[in-house]
Amino acid sequence: MSLNLFPICVSSFRHLSLLDISNNCLSSVPEDIVYLTSLTLLNVSKNCLVDITAICELSHLQSLDVTENKLTELPRSLWKLGRLKTFSCSFNEIICLPEEIGCLEVLTALRITNNKLSTLPRSFSNLTGLLLLQLDGNVFDHIPLQIFGCISLLELSLSHNIIEGSIPAKICSLVNLRTLNLAYNRVIDFPVELEKLESLEYLDISGNPVESSTISFGKLIQIQQLSASKCGLSFVPDDLTFNIISTLPLSICELNNLVVLELQFNKLSSLPEDFERLSNTLRQLDLGHNEFEVIPMSLFCRRSRLSYLCLDANPISEVPNEINNLKELTHLSISDCRRLKSLPEGLGSCTNLCTLEVSKNKLSSLPKTLSKLESLKYLNLSDNDFNHFPLVVCSIPRLRVLLYDQTEGRPLLPPECPDGWYQKSLLLYPEIKDSFDSEYEKFVLKSLCEILINNFPKENTHSLLQKIGFSDIMIESLEKQFPGGHNHIKRLKVAFEAWTGFTFEYENLGLNKKSRESYSGQQLSDSKDFNTSDILAQPDKKLLVQNQSLQSELCDTKESFSSNNKILKETNSNLYITSHRLLHIVHLIGLDQLHSKLMQYVLRAQQVRF
Repeated sequence: MSLNLFPICVSSFRHLSLLDISNNCLSSVPEDIVYLTSLTLLNVSKNCLVDITAICELSHLQSLDVTENKLTELPRSLWKLGRLKTFSCSFNEIICLPEEIGCLEVLTALRITNNKLSTLPRSFSNLTGLLLLQLDGNVFDHIPLQIFGCISLLELSLSHNIIEGSIPAKICSLVNLRTLNLAYNRVIDFPVELEKLESLEYLDISGNPVESSTISFGKLIQIQQLSASKCGLSFVPDDLTFNIISTLPLSICELNNLVVLELQFNKLSSLPEDFERLSNTLRQLDLGHNEFEVIPMSLFCRRSRLSYLCLDANPISEVPNEINNLKELTHLSISDCRRLKSLPEGLGSCTNLCTLEVSKNKLSSLPKTLSKLESLKYLNLSDNDFNHFPLVVCSIPRLRVLLYDQTEGRPLLPPECPDGWYQKSLLLYPEIKDSFDSEYEKFVLKSLCEILINNFPKENTHSLLQKIGFSDIMIESLEKQFPGGHNHIKRLKVAFEAWTGFTFEYENLGLNKKSRESYSGQQLSDSKDFNTSDILAQPDKKLLVQNQSLQSELCDTKESFSSNNKILKETNSNLYITSHRLLHIVHLIGLDQLHSKLMQYVLRAQQVRF
């Protein structure tokens, strides 16, 4: 509901101290408002007021907000608001301020942005207690001298005016100034006296046609954020984006409180030798779109506190393993570096990393240590040179967003499958061969089965062999047959009737009771279909078949999916969860049309795990 008229009943609230009637359609303030003698805060912003004379009778008012109305001037009776501390009248059409504004001696914050001011009254210099002054978006063609009388100022903002020429040397009289914003004016010169502002923490001179020879910020030792983008500089002391800087001066290393440094879109190829002196405070560094062929080692000192690092669009060919020193790094972007073919193992030590952007490179593989990035939620691998999908990403536990668009990169090629594996699957479950629409679907199911088998918890292997009738001697024999011990056995096929007489949960094998009964008594006599190189016989037990050609082909798959063992709790439901994750990978490869069919194959894949 929007109000068109001021509620008369409000004037009877004599003890009211706060009144907010913003965001209405009020065109005037009634005279009865003077009865609200206890009012200290009044917000009438975003209305249609053209006059606020009645408000000036509220002598106890400390905060007044008339932003976004239709005011063209302020009343001369403004002096009556002797207790006013904060006054906001931005986004109106005020052309000038009355002399009486100088009577507001306790005023600490004044916001008059986006009006039509071009001058200030002489009395303005009386506002010696003013701490914040925002005059952005007006039509000042110079910095009014009256401002320099406001000696307590902590923040002065004059961006988006038409200030021309040089900044007056008197600006150094504002010794307490911490924030100075002169962005998007027509300033070409800064006085050397600017260095006397030793308390300055934030300086923005972006969008000014500054002459680089006139700038020297090296003595602004408290500076934390400096922005001078789009100034057309060819040489400058600190962070300036969208310029043509090729060299940074040593003075930048003296900015001991610098937190944010943006140097993108320049021509930098190196950093000063003492750059690591900034490592104790520097949190954000953007070196994108420069000419670095080698990443400076000064970025990777052990005491670094960098949380954001951008190295996009540089001709770098490698990332130093010393990146493992950036323990506080949360965002890393190394995209569009066309010579970059690999990432270092040390990247896995950046355990606080949340976002990793490595698109548009020449990456063909990823380090296995990426599985240690427990905080990583966003990963962009688009447009690289991967031959096969990097399965290590499936081991990143908290990954939420994975971008893998190969519009410009190399298309994926199906990996080769070990000989004999598919024939085994057909023998155990003959009906599968009639369920496929294409050879590619066969490949997908085979890959899915491979991964399910590899994820059987290795610690259960010994007990499983005992349950199906292996003696200790036979287990020893298997250990000799399979290098690395029975925990690394990749394929062990057992006749289904060998399970008869043993009592254990069928779910442990990913095989439900119905499937067991269906296959009970089946003989694996047609061993030629297995491409078997060796058959082990056990006295008084059924045949045990193993395919020696499959001992080591899928080691990488097993290691890549080792983290899945944590969630694989030997239940069909958890097997389904793991399978669903694999189906999602298939979907990323581009097999959208197979997604629904593969959901039907999950159970079959479980049935041929052993």
